[in-house]
Amino acid sequence: MGVTDLWKIVSTQIVTKSLEDLRGQTVAVDLSQWIMECENSAWKHTMQKAHIRNLFCRVTSLLKHGIIPIFVLDGETPDLKKRGKGRLAGTPVRTVKECCRLLTCIGLESLQSPGEAEATMAHLNSKDIVDACLTDDSDSFLFGAKIVYTKFSSMERTADNVSVFKSSSIQSSLNLTREKLVALALFVGCDFTDGVKGIGKEKFLKWLKSIDDNEDVLERLRGWKTAPEPSVIGEFLKLKKKSHCGECSHLAGFTGSTKQHLKNGCADCLNNVCSKLCKERSCSCDWHRLKDLTESILLESKLRSAAINQYPDFPDEKVIDIFLRPKVVEKAEKPTWMKPNYNALKNFLTDHLDWTIEEATSKILPLITLWYLRNNDKESLKPSRIVKSRQQYFQSKLEIVWEKIEGIDIESPTTLERFEDIECTFPELVEHFLAAKRGKKNTKRGKKKDVLQRKITDSFKIVKNPHHFCSKGRESLRRSVSLEDIRVIKSPIGEQLTEDVIEEEKDSQSHIKQEKTPFPVKYESDDSLPSLTKFIRRKVDKHRKPKLADKEKPKFIMSSSESNSEDEISEKKSCTQFSLNFSLDSSF
Repeated sequence: MGVTDLWKIVSTQIVTKSLEDLRGQTVAVDLSQWIMECENSAWKHTMQKAHIRNLFCRVTSLLKHGIIPIFVLDGETPDLKKRGKGRLAGTPVRTVKECCRLLTCIGLESLQSPGEAEATMAHLNSKDIVDACLTDDSDSFLFGAKIVYTKFSSMERTADNVSVFKSSSIQSSLNLTREKLVALALFVGCDFTDGVKGIGKEKFLKWLKSIDDNEDVLERLRGWKTAPEPSVIGEFLKLKKKSHCGECSHLAGFTGSTKQHLKNGCADCLNNVCSKLCKERSCSCDWHRLKDLTESILLESKLRSAAINQYPDFPDEKVIDIFLRPKVVEKAEKPTWMKPNYNALKNFLTDHLDWTIEEATSKILPLITLWYLRNNDKESLKPSRIVKSRQQYFQSKLEIVWEKIEGIDIESPTTLERFEDIECTFPELVEHFLAAKRGKKNTKRGKKKDVLQRKITDSFKIVKNPHHFCSKGRESLRRSVSLEDIRVIKSPIGEQLTEDVIEEEKDSQSHIKQEKTPFPVKYESDDSLPSLTKFIRRKVDKHRKPKLADKEKPKFIMSSSESNSEDEISEKKSCTQFSLNFSLDSSF
């Protein structure tokens, strides 16, 4: 929805935020889009009244994070709308009325826009009545919105609930003003026009870069019908290119020698230093100036011919008027959250969602107490005690038993409230709870010291590693436990192991201590053995195993055929075969 590929164009300006970062803001919400999402979702047929359940959960999440929403519905669909007859086309009127009824019971306001909902939302945002617009339609910027929140998620476990786009950053970084975005929509397409075929966003954005910032783009498009073809193309074809520097490709200060240009410097390069890194900087000579101008003119000529051939009345003034002079609802005051109607909301949820009275009450109570806390109403809301503190979704909260909640006849209702809200409204209650909590901690610390003095030796465990794996990992070989293998782990009630306990552990482990000496390896060979035998020797030395207490020593015997004559020895050095006999124990 909106302008084609506009979100991709401005994707470099995205900033993600959580709902907690938006605390204290007022936002205009596109209610038509939320209803359309539920109507087109796969779980519409598996969940009863999905639009009511989805709306209630999202509104509750916004209010819990201190965000006050105002909802806007689409009005009359413009005749130029190409992409469907409207987002709510085919949606039963009863569905829209049920959503508005739910918002009224919660105490929130909904508006009916005479035209597009995004137009009214953008108008409220431009007048600073709301802080942002919550919608996924990219044409909100074309209607004049300052800040747009997209990809909304009500999940509290994530830190990226919305994606934030600001028109100021889009204009400063991408040089895309509101008028340029309207011109972009005329070429690439939007909800009210199919755009110019054969012209993509890359070509049009390239042409926009060649336009002066102070020039009105829409006025230039209007002048395409009567503007003559420029004569600069003929001038460029007549002009010959002069020899440029081979290092920086510039003509300024170039006398025909690249070395001399490197020495003297270049006015078109950065800091007047001739360098290859400055090749992309434009040259100030007449040939390059006319070349850039000619390329821009040729591109504009291509855009103009394609647009006028497809739309003789291009640009369409009706489309421009929809974006720049839309039909909106005027509102002078910021939206507020009125007191929720407990009985009406309870009856609505039990009738439409088949919730029991207990289930509906458990969902409504946090909204009622939140409204009283937000308005600092101590007469209508009286707490009994704080049960305990909790950490929920990275927030500190308090479980509170209420003595009185005006309008609700429930014995000792319990809710989970934000720590800051309770501290602001009932500071004495929070101070008393924290003092009692600190006193309880001090009592536990005293008991810990008494237990430590009586049973210090019971506060630790000795963990040994009785197995050792050979380098090749074939079997585990039991070895002795040395003092270095003892791991001392502190138990929850201990603080430090005394020297006496360490000595006792040394004595208790001394009877299993064994010396680790490698078994000897015998070699039966002659000094004149070739290099292959020496290589085998090194391999055997590398993989020697520890001595085993109750088993025989593995024997490595290497034998070679003996010879007395020097001729035979020299002959065997080159092609003697050696036999390697391993007499290994079964445990190896």
